[in-house]
Amino acid sequence: MVTTCSPESQSFVKSLGADETIDYRSVQPSLPAHLANTYSTSKFDLFFDTVGTDVSALYAASPSYLQPDGIYLDIAGAVHIMDDVKSAVTTIFGMINRTLRPTFLGGTPRKYLPITFWATSMVCSIPPLQHSRHSFILYTDQ
Repeated sequence: MVTTCSPESQSFVKSLGADETIDYRSVQPSLPAHLANTYSTSKFDLFFDTVGTDVSALYAASPSYLQPDGIYLDIAGAVHIMDDVKSAVTTIFGMINRTLRPTFLGGTPRKYLPITFWATSMVCSIPPLQHSRHSFILYTDQ
C-alpha cells in the first residue's frame, strides 16, 4: 500500500501498514505526473481519493498508474461539495461526467466510483483485490 502524507506523519502512517509514503507537498501540483513516472510499470488496483481537490486531473491521468480493470474510488463529503450552489453543481456534474462519459467521447478508460457522504456515516463495500506490492494508494492531505 502506498499513501500520501506529510513528512511529519510518515512514521505513523508506516506503522499502520503503508509500504511507501509520498510527501504530497513535494509533488504538488504534479501528483498525476509523479504517479505516472513512479508506478507506470507497477500499477495500482485501486486509487482511493479522500481529498478530491483535483479529481479531474488525477482521474484523467489514471491509465498511467492504474490497472486497466482498476478502480478510482472518489470519496466526497457533503461539507466539501455543498459549500455553495456553484461548487455543488460543479462537483455533481463532474461525478456524472467521470461516471458515464464513454471513452469514444473522450472519457477515461478506468472505472470511476464516486461515494458521497450525505449522512454522518456510511458503510462502503469495495471489491476484493489480489494482494500485490502496490495493491492500492490512499490519497490524503494529512
